[in-house]
Amino acid sequence: MPTALEGIRVLDLSRLLPGPFATQLLADYGAEVLKVEEPGTGDYLRSFAPLVDGESAFFLNLNRNKKSLALDLKVPEAQRVFRELARGADVVVESFRPGVMDRLGIGYGALRAENPRLVYCALTGYGQDGPYADKAGHDVNYMGLAGTLGLVRGRDGAPVIPGFQAADIGGGGLNAVLGILLALLARDRTGEGQFVDAAMVDGLAPWIVYRWAFRGVADPTYLSGEFPCYAVYAAADDRFLAVGALELKFWERLCRHVGRPEWTALQFAEGADRDRIFGELSALFRTQSRDAWARELASVDCCVTPVLELDELADHPYWQHRGLTLPLGDPTRAPLELLGFPVKLSATPAGVRLPPPRLGEHTDQVLAGLGYSSADVARIRASGAAG
Repeated sequence: MPTALEGIRVLDLSRLLPGPFATQLLADYGAEVLKVEEPGTGDYLRSFAPLVDGESAFFLNLNRNKKSLALDLKVPEAQRVFRELARGADVVVESFRPGVMDRLGIGYGALRAENPRLVYCALTGYGQDGPYADKAGHDVNYMGLAGTLGLVRGRDGAPVIPGFQAADIGGGGLNAVLGILLALLARDRTGEGQFVDAAMVDGLAPWIVYRWAFRGVADPTYLSGEFPCYAVYAAADDRFLAVGALELKFWERLCRHVGRPEWTALQFAEGADRDRIFGELSALFRTQSRDAWARELASVDCCVTPVLELDELADHPYWQHRGLTLPLGDPTRAPLELLGFPVKLSATPAGVRLPPPRLGEHTDQVLAGLGYSSADVARIRASGAAG
């Protein structure tokens, strides 16, 4: 079947999580992605635990449908090769600190001079300018500055670090893809590419939109677990249920089903009434296992779902039906389940065409495609420019 991004060529210089996630999304939907890595070490993620037959399961989940070219971009010969590739590319993605690519002579200005149609995406934590532009950071730093970390607090009032990378994936990778696609659409009209400045803090900032609306006024914290109708409860087996009965109709259905219709009018009660309902509902959910409650409430339509553990996800009916996991699909490697495709397109669906590449696996193929002879390739390798 045709793919949504067929014919789009991407040069991927990014490492670790946000950039590779973004370029894998582009690759899954049909873009031709060439992962440019440093010889010898490659993407740092290749060495991250857990390892499956010597390969990082983390890396394998972020790099399917890509080819790997090993280039040492500090070597002038490698820079020339990269510029040749960029002349025929549609998109460049990099995640270095601002100025690094310019110092190598392959920044946006230099590449645009030879390919005005190029869309160049620089993915960083804090953007290309401003007081934090040159600072290092990680997900917890970006969440702190975006205001999201301060909204998730434990009973002691201290912020709680979530067990997933909201800034890397949501603030960074997804917004990089959004910026790239917008720039490609604009290029269809103007014929010109542009620079995409994707900052993880900036991409995460809109996530606080609900709480932002309450600045300067009393915040009822409806969505923070402060009321019994929107909270998490432990079941008899010490697993959990998520109750999201925020609208009155859902809360009423839950109350009537469990034989407590008098709770309905106290949905957003405070003080002693709120504490009482919390306690009574908590005790009620403790009378059955999580899965027993999930089965019982499945037909009630009251916004109650199980809180799944990691080891349950792949076997859950929802995950299976929606195709949220898929096999690695490489018979030369150990069996491994990867995360699937987040968006379903009816006419141009995502698909797996290539397994995650080994470091430099396609170096010779890419250089030959640029017109280099076998002798040229040997010379480039001998110079240390490629590996």
